[in-house]
Amino acid sequence: MPPHKSHHFVPQFYLRNFGEENSIAMFNIARRQHIPTASIPGQCQRSYLYGRDPSVEAALAQMEGLASIAIRNLIVTETVPADDSVAFFSLVAFLAFQHGRTPQAGAVMNEIATKLSRAILKMPGMVPAELHADIPKLRASWGKAALQSLGIAASVSHVLLDLRPFLLINDTPQPFITSDSPVVFFNPWCRGWRGSGVTAFASSGLQIFLPLSPRHLLMLVDDDVYAFADASGVIHVDRYRDVKGLNALQLLGVEHNLYYRRTPTAQEAIDDLPLHWMHDSIAAVHVQRAVAADERSQLVGLHQEQPDVRLDLSFFRVRRAKRAVPLPVRARSHRQRALDADRFFRGRSRKDLPADIASRLFHVVEVD
Repeated sequence: MPPHKSHHFVPQFYLRNFGEENSIAMFNIARRQHIPTASIPGQCQRSYLYGRDPSVEAALAQMEGLASIAIRNLIVTETVPADDSVAFFSLVAFLAFQHGRTPQAGAVMNEIATKLSRAILKMPGMVPAELHADIPKLRASWGKAALQSLGIAASVSHVLLDLRPFLLINDTPQPFITSDSPVVFFNPWCRGWRGSGVTAFASSGLQIFLPLSPRHLLMLVDDDVYAFADASGVIHVDRYRDVKGLNALQLLGVEHNLYYRRTPTAQEAIDDLPLHWMHDSIAAVHVQRAVAADERSQLVGLHQEQPDVRLDLSFFRVRRAKRAVPLPVRARSHRQRALDADRFFRGRSRKDLPADIASRLFHVVEVD
């Protein structure tokens, strides 16, 4: 039997949390058009996005099954799982995989390959002088870019285990919305910094957002940087400004469509979004070159800059000790617990870990 052709890069179980039966309301960004009843099976899918090997889709389906249980429990119980629980591991794996499995993530990988190749070819002697004018025209790409991005996310998902989970419960009439790229990495502590990335998996000040339903949103944060008034892990959001800001975050990664449960207030919430927050993640990839004095070697660095948007959420603040840290130091800081976790997991094989942990954190996605 041939492998299934349609690969969903946002799971159908997830979209159903925002839909009714098998349909969901959609707002197409390019056309500025609301579509009240879009078919969920037809959303967020591409033909053979991860190649024709059915084992990748099978592995993703297994991960989605575990995540769907954890997400359903979050919504039903409105409590966060313990940080050493199977549910927490499942949620972390889902966030990492979902962040890396979209076509947009694959396009970023291709942009990185392109700009890295151009930087290498600019070195003296790499190509004949008469071809230098053609270097900016070069485009490089992975054969399966989304699969490459997914493999990277899988290999470093454990780095997120030190982040603290919070469940945000929306007590306003305006619902949470989602998109075709629902996991958002953001770092308000490093707002305004240019010159290096500040939303890497181990970056200090990292925050990760995933809407779970019109009423629920999962937030993972670096609690060495941020303090919260409620230490229970559950935060009731009762200000429209906060809900609007959280919804606006979806504009930072969206490729084509926003999704929502069809209600008049949801449509109004989307129409009120600051569409100027729309972020071109491809253009945000920057390259830095440092060429040796003898021009025989160079150091090439690539990073993806976060958009310079201001998100003022009322329910957290930067810890006093962190407010005085200079911005360049913030941007180059990494979470020590994340680095420790990386050393721990890279120094062990699957057989050294409990089976339930290993199966969630060491899915191997082969990349050709």
